[in-house]
Amino acid sequence: MLFLLKIAILKKMKKLSLYIFLVLIFLSSCSEEKKQTKEIKEENKYLKSSMMKKLGNIDQIYMEEMMDKLVKGEIDDLSLLMMFYTHTGTSMIVCDAMVEVYSKTDSKIRTKQSEEECKIYREIYEKYNSMYQKIIDTNSIPAYFYFDLKEDGSESNSSIGIFPTKKECEYYSNLFREKNIGLTSNCKKGFSST
Repeated sequence: MLFLLKIAILKKMKKLSLYIFLVLIFLSSCSEEKKQTKEIKEENKYLKSSMMKKLGNIDQIYMEEMMDKLVKGEIDDLSLLMMFYTHTGTSMIVCDAMVEVYSKTDSKIRTKQSEEECKIYREIYEKYNSMYQKIIDTNSIPAYFYFDLKEDGSESNSSIGIFPTKKECEYYSNLFREKNIGLTSNCKKGFSST
């Protein structure tokens, strides 16, 4: 009987040690997830989560008015500031990654088209990115224009904007076409709260 009791205790101890081991593994993986999450939360110089959130909030504030103007035909499409900001920022991140890859590989694999595309995105980012901060600071959306871009091999369109004038929008739309980056739409008037 004592022998059976010892076996039962040993089995429970094994289970307990297994549970402790599993809990330790779980806790260490949670710690690793927290560390990775912290790294992801660090702001990127092109995409700031705080700006995305604020632009998303502004989009929400004006959504009903946007829908009303869309129904009345005063604007061409629903356009969201956060999406414009995200697309340009993501394009900049990809371009920086390509530059890094190119610096470590044979220059023969470089494509002129991707370099041209990055040059255009960089120019758009440098000229117009400050408009997003102005929108956040004033909590109002100025008049702007944008165009849709459909790149080869992509099933969806990307909206490129926020250009203060139709002339600037047309310039970049034509530039994307001239450089064979993709097909572009005519420039569209975006929603303005002013």
